[in-house]
Amino acid sequence: CDMIALVERREASYNNDAAIASSNWLSAAKLAYYRAFAAAYGAMGRAAEVVMVNGSWTQSHVSQLWKQPAEIVFPPCDIEGLLALPERSEEILSREKRFTILSIGQIRPEKNHGLQLEILRSVLDQIEARKLDVQVSLTIAGGCRNAEDEERVQKLKEQADSLGVSEHVQWALNVPYDTLLEQLSDALISLHTMANEHFGISVVEALAAGTVMIAHDSAGP
Repeated sequence: CDMIALVERREASYNNDAAIASSNWLSAAKLAYYRAFAAAYGAMGRAAEVVMVNGSWTQSHVSQLWKQPAEIVFPPCDIEGLLALPERSEEILSREKRFTILSIGQIRPEKNHGLQLEILRSVLDQIEARKLDVQVSLTIAGGCRNAEDEERVQKLKEQADSLGVSEHVQWALNVPYDTLLEQLSDALISLHTMANEHFGISVVEALAAGTVMIAHDSAGP
């Protein structure tokens, strides 16, 4: 449903190339394909006997396409260990005059890490404009699965260079879970920029760890 709306608005995105968004006939062809796909998907869904979804946002979409009720079964999130984590971020801010923004997520286009670098630039500009005595860094932690992901990391590093924020960015790729827990303990803010994330397990985990969670105002989060 959201993809159809995106193409109808002629909005360029990671899953709607600018060349298509700027073309009348390419957008019309893509819309026809998506509508046919949605109709087939809906017909298949109406044949299901039991439907379970991972949240209210997904439930509304599935119910709209499949025309039948869906039970919500939230993904299991093991938060016991996260709730017990020592929250060191405010102590670090008070003692060392620095804080960390933490992003956890696979290096995929939809996670929109480029926006996180732009946010960091904005934060640095505001700190300078207000003459605040504080240092900020962004830690990007998550899975880098293959050569394509490594290429995305390289492009993100180039973007960080162009924005002048490279020295404020830490990369923690494919790190052990224990290391992620340490980073959650030290982070003051967690950042999740993906639009239309169905549920957002990393959002729940960051909340449980006691960080200030900033997430895209859409879908599951």
